[in-house]
This record gives sequence, C-alpha cells and structure tokens, in this order.
Amino acid sequence: MIASVFLVITGALSVAGFWYITYAVAQKALEPGTILIYTSAIASAIQGISRFVEDSSLLYDTLLYMSNLFEYLAIENISGFDGTKAWKNFHEMRIDHLSFQYPQGEHEVLHNVSFSVKKGEKIAIVGENGAGKSTLAKLILRLYQQNEGTIDFDGTHFDEFDIEEYRRQFCAVFQDFAKFDLTLRENVTLTEEELDKADTEVTKILRQSGFLDETTCDIALNKMLGKRFDDARELSGGQWQKLALARAFYRNADILILDEPTSALDPKIESLLLDKFLELSQNKTVLFITHRLASVRNADKVLVIRNGEVSGFDTHQKLMQTNAYYRELYQTQASMYMETGK
Repeated sequence: MIASVFLVITGALSVAGFWYITYAVAQKALEPGTILIYTSAIASAIQGISRFVEDSSLLYDTLLYMSNLFEYLAIENISGFDGTKAWKNFHEMRIDHLSFQYPQGEHEVLHNVSFSVKKGEKIAIVGENGAGKSTLAKLILRLYQQNEGTIDFDGTHFDEFDIEEYRRQFCAVFQDFAKFDLTLRENVTLTEEELDKADTEVTKILRQSGFLDETTCDIALNKMLGKRFDDARELSGGQWQKLALARAFYRNADILILDEPTSALDPKIESLLLDKFLELSQNKTVLFITHRLASVRNADKVLVIRNGEVSGFDTHQKLMQTNAYYRELYQTQASMYMETGK
C-alpha cells in the first residue's frame, strides 16, 4: 500500500517536473541538455527511494517476526516439572494405572496401563497403529504429562526427580529422527560431546550400529553430511537410521527407548541389528517398539497394547499360548512373509 502511494506521488511530480523543464527549454530559458540531466536524475532518485521503501517494508516484516520470538521467549515455564531429587540407581520401574488424553481429544489414548520392568530387562512393545505405543514412550520420557496414574522407580514417583537429571538417564531413538548437517563424528557425539571419545571408539560404535562395515568404510569422520553444503554427502534413509542408532550406542544412558528406529531397513538387516543392539546393552534397560513381530523373540517380555489398554504382558512363548490377539498378530504377519517369499 505504501509503495503504491509512493509510486503515484513520485510519478505525478516527475511528469510535472518534466513538463516544466521542457517548457523552459522551449522558451530558451534552459539548454536542451537539461532534459537529459533531469531524466537521469529522476530515474536514479526513483530507484534509490524505491529500494529504501522496499527495504523498510522488509524490516517491518522482520520486526514482526522478532516480536513473536520475544513473546515466545517471555512465556513462563508451566511444565509442572518441579522435582528436585537426584537420580539414583533403580531395581524396578513400575507403571501403575497410567492414562492419557490429548488436549481437545475426544477419548483417552492410553487407559489404565499397568506393568513393571526390572533393571536390565528388554521389553518389546507391540500393537496396531494408533494403539498408544509411542505415546507411552513419551510419557515415560516425560515429554507428555499423564492425566492419571503414576510412574515410579523403586517407589519414588518420577515427578520427584529433577527433570534435567531424569532425562539424562534415557536415550531415545524415534522413527522420525533428526538429520543434522554436521560431520559424521559430530552426528554421533553431539548427545554427549563432553565424553570426547577417541576416533577409534567412534568408528567402533559406527560398526556396531551397522553404519560401517568392512566393505563400505569409505566415509571419513570429518566428512560433512546432508544437503546444505557443497562438499557434503547425503545418506540414504537406512543410513540415517543407523546413524541415529549409533548416537544411542554412544550415549551411556541407563534406559534406552527405541520407537521403530529401523523401519527403513529390510527385515533381515533389522533383525540382525536389533539382536546386536540387545547384545551390546546387556546391563541396560531397553524398551523397543516394533511392528515386525519376529524381532520380539529375543525380548525378556512383550507388552501388547490394544486400543490404549494392556492386552498382555509376558514372554513371547507364553503369549503365543494364552493371548489370542497377540497370536493372531504374529501369525498374520508370519503368513504375509511366507506369501511374499520373505
């Protein structure tokens, strides 16, 4: 709007000025070359003033964005995470009657979920899409706040722990993991940069995650990854997932949560990688969400979630014998692999 008004006013003044100069030249009050000087001066002035008006408009838009940023930064922390207790080693994590409903949601995503996990156990979490598996993981990580129920460690409610220290005990790898335009080494170590492990240790972790093997070890640790830089190397979806797993290997956390981090890998590679992951996390507690039920056989127990509720929690063998819903899920998937030759 401002630019349009400016163009109308400057156009009218320019025409009036040009008419006056032309009249003065016709009356021999000015030299003919004055017309050329005038038109050049007007063109230069209009260009400069137009640029000024345009830049002023951009500055105004930028200030609006900055105003939104400052308003966001001024928002008071209302997370409710005000615990102060220091973390301590635990023997059992207990989830008791846990329920959760998203704001403005019409029904509970999780309802009355209860189970317990002993330190060092490997728990597979299975169920259909939308059953609430990822929501459960985020509640344990305290990314969400439960509506009802408790999560405690040896009787201490997780609300009592300092939130920063609590989250440092976890390492989570999600299906929608982040891709960082950093070097290969930085992509692995950014979760715990203060550890400053040697390059040989970082390379070992990359091999354990399946990112590097004997035939494809051709990416230097200082090689930039992603698309942002000219000399960077872009990775496939499966490679990015293995790199996310390497970050989990690198971080020395007590509890590991995997939310389908290997979904972009083929079933054979996924099974081998998950077996390796469980082998390397002998003394750690692992909760892994998966849709490929062949991967659950090495878990200590399987948590079956159906429509937001616990449908079963036992070993794979016992669930196959006693839980019709789990048996149906497993056999349906097995038959699909047999039909496709997998």
